[in-house]
Amino acid sequence: MSLEQNVCYEFGDFILDPSNRLLRHLNRGVNLTGKDINVLIYLVEHGSEVVSDQQLIGAIWGVGSKLDVSNISKHISTIRRALNCDPRAPRFIKTYHKRRSYRFIAEVKEIKKPGYSADEAPDGARSFVIEANLFSPVFLGSAAFGRIGGVEKGSQWASYKEFPIDGARLCVFSSGIGVWHLTERREVNSFAALAQWRLGIYRAILAGKHRISIYTARLKDTATGSADPLKLVVGVSKYVVSLLVLSEPQWLRPERFSKPLRLLSCLTPLEGETSGAVPESGRLERELLDGTYANVDSVEFGSPGIDIGFANWDGVSYLARHSQSAALKTKIAEFEIAVQSAWWLAKCIVEEVTNGSASAADLELAARELRRQYGRIKAIGPTESTAERTMTEAILKTSRLDRLIGDALLMLEEE
Repeated sequence: MSLEQNVCYEFGDFILDPSNRLLRHLNRGVNLTGKDINVLIYLVEHGSEVVSDQQLIGAIWGVGSKLDVSNISKHISTIRRALNCDPRAPRFIKTYHKRRSYRFIAEVKEIKKPGYSADEAPDGARSFVIEANLFSPVFLGSAAFGRIGGVEKGSQWASYKEFPIDGARLCVFSSGIGVWHLTERREVNSFAALAQWRLGIYRAILAGKHRISIYTARLKDTATGSADPLKLVVGVSKYVVSLLVLSEPQWLRPERFSKPLRLLSCLTPLEGETSGAVPESGRLERELLDGTYANVDSVEFGSPGIDIGFANWDGVSYLARHSQSAALKTKIAEFEIAVQSAWWLAKCIVEEVTNGSASAADLELAARELRRQYGRIKAIGPTESTAERTMTEAILKTSRLDRLIGDALLMLEEE
């Protein structure tokens, strides 16, 4: 092992900077300080050796130290938690109980020191940029398309009127469904912080306190009549779906884009984490990024070496690594708008039938619109790329749109 000042050690998704006594996991600082970081540095730098607790005490606390050897096991436990290393199936530190010794067993590579400054706090992290797209569907009334002004726009999957309002846009469909599309570039230091931000918007929309909720209340009053068959669900917003586009981070090598993107597609598990609240803050994020917490519901899409994305029930993530794939993020947004419009229309039909507030005859126009829109969503384009095809397949699979529309139409047939 090298002891040069400009050298760091890389193992797994971690980078250890001995000279600055910093440990990072996928560029996020890990809160490991004091003697804990010293013990880790010593074990890494003596990775080929079995190191006894007495050897550690002599090297770190000084020869002749009266430190009780039981303290070493406590430091090892703290390090293991920071590395998310299960002692029953160790990936980094192996314990030899009879010999009261330890060995760092992971492969270690020497790399040049990353470009962060030496005066960074141990728990600091370089920020990353996210282009956030949030989609929230709402039924505005059957007459909404005719009564609400806007420019007619659309894609191969849907046609709608675009109504820009206050940094967002409302896409109004002929069915009366409107899909709010909010966009914002955010610089964040952790995935948990991003999850908290998204959760805050979701709660504000559901509580009617977000700016788009105020506009929704005004617009639905102009587009709803007393005879509207979907009157129970007018103006109601129930969820927010996200498309999070990651700007290519310089600190992350291409072969490691998969884990952060998989997590971006499903941030819900991190909504309960608050940065700095407890010593274990960030533990779940590290587990998710480590891959020890498997999310089997995320479906990958894209073209190998060009772009990569993941679709999940929770949302979609995407990273374009080549100029020729930059346009796909616009297509993802357009496809999500089409899917969420159809998804919410089907859900509204199910709600009305379940509550007995409308008959099949009353809902025939809505059912006709649903069939027509679903046909466009499922249509195969003659020139679609591999990335586009895999994207639409991944979103359709994880949204379970097929099943919901099937249930809605079956309920109408049985009425």
